[in-house]
Amino acid sequence: MNVTKETILKNAYRLFCELNYEKVTVPELEQATGISRGGIFHHTGNKQKLFIQVVDKYILGFNDPDNLFPFSSETTLIEFIHQYITYLK
Repeated sequence: MNVTKETILKNAYRLFCELNYEKVTVPELEQATGISRGGIFHHTGNKQKLFIQVVDKYILGFNDPDNLFPFSSETTLIEFIHQYITYLK
């Protein structure tokens, strides 16, 4: 992954952690990344695709096969999600 796209995803992740999808504006993305709207969407497609890429990379870990989160077989799904969110913070 190139440096520009990595910068976009990292900073978009921070914004989406603080604000819901609707409240994250393109000007906020531009300010957070230091990259123009055209540059952001050149690398990600559009805001919805950017959000999906952020989830894929930082939540589901599709881009990192070593992104394993330890959990017990006795952990419920709700407990796992809570622990995982705490871990991500």
